[in-house]
Order: sequence, then structure tokens, then C-alpha cells
Amino acid sequence: MAVRYKLYYFDAQGRGELVRLILHAVGEEFEDIRVHQALWEQLKPSTPLHTLPVLEIDGKQLAQSSAIARYLAGVFDLGGRNNLEKALVDSAAELIDEILSDALKIIFEHDKRRKAKALKQFVTVTLPQKLARLEEFKLAHGKGYGYIFGNDLTYADLAAHNAFDQIVSGSIVEREVLEQYSYPAELRRRIFDGEPRISRYIKHRNQMLKSL
Repeated sequence: MAVRYKLYYFDAQGRGELVRLILHAVGEEFEDIRVHQALWEQLKPSTPLHTLPVLEIDGKQLAQSSAIARYLAGVFDLGGRNNLEKALVDSAAELIDEILSDALKIIFEHDKRRKAKALKQFVTVTLPQKLARLEEFKLAHGKGYGYIFGNDLTYADLAAHNAFDQIVSGSIVEREVLEQYSYPAELRRRIFDGEPRISRYIKHRNQMLKSL
């Protein structure tokens, strides 16, 4: 019997989008439950750690986006072929998660002064440093294929695409600036040219966002 997945997250990309990307990438059906903010306080006590996203797997709940991503990567072979490869992919994914965390803090910062200061630090120091580290990692392990680890799509690549996408959509950095680095540019081409299930989902998602 097929496993039944239900994803609970807000009607936004944020921390839930990586889970959506993984499930779409492997063609796995799931129920994408968008939790409205007004209902969140009612739902919160029933979640494992009082946070979203939550992935329900045949009725059992798993919390925390990174834990969910690693679990799904293990189920669908998106995390490396042996223990060392899995650890290396995890290490890249953690660096990418740092980039996303920094970006989301800026996006949701309401104080204009703090936002401007954090944005300047991110654009001039944090992002270039971390992208340079990703470039070094890709050079060591990517073997020139465009993905972070050889010729195989991993959940770290999906995490990177998600982080880069939210950096651009959040008006933090223009895509042209981001894609001065080889990994973001090559990854975007590979996703849209070689991963039809993901590209279809992203195009549909973007069309829905434009219609709002």
C-alpha cells in the first residue's frame, strides 16, 4: 500500500517549500494543506513541536524542515549513495539552510533600520562568503555536472534552488547578481531543462502567485 503524505504549512514558500519541491521532484502524490494564520493558533497544540512545517506520514507526524528533508531524501534516494556521501550532502544542505535563514530574517524584519543594516551585511559579506564556499564544495564534488554532488540531483540542490528563489522573490538580490556565481546559474538551467516535474510545479506556482 502506498504511503500517504500530508504536508502542513502556511500558504507561503518559507520553510515548507523545500518539502514541496522534494515531493514534486520524485513525482510523489501528497496533500498540500495550506494553514491560514487565523487557524494556526488552534492547530499549534496538536503539532509535535508547535512549529510548521509538519509532514504527516501515514498518520505519524514529523516536524522541522531539515529533519523532514533528510527523511524524504533517504526514502527517495536524494541524499547520496553511501554514508559519507550522505554526510557530505547534508553538510552542503546545512550551509544552504544558513543562507535561507539569513534571507528570511531580512524578509520578515519590520524595523526599517535593522532591515537595511542586515540587508547590507547579507549582500556585501554573508552571501558572497557562503556562495564562495558552495562554489568550492561544488568544484570538489560536483564533477562539472551542474549539481552540488556529481550528476545526481540531491535534496541539497533543491534546498539551494529554493533559497536562491526566495532571495530573488524577496527582493534581496537581483537574479543577475546571484547568477554571477556558477552554481546558481547552472543549477537553474539544470532544474528547468532536466527536471520536468519540478519545472512544471514551479511554473504553475509562479502563475498562481501572479494571479493573486
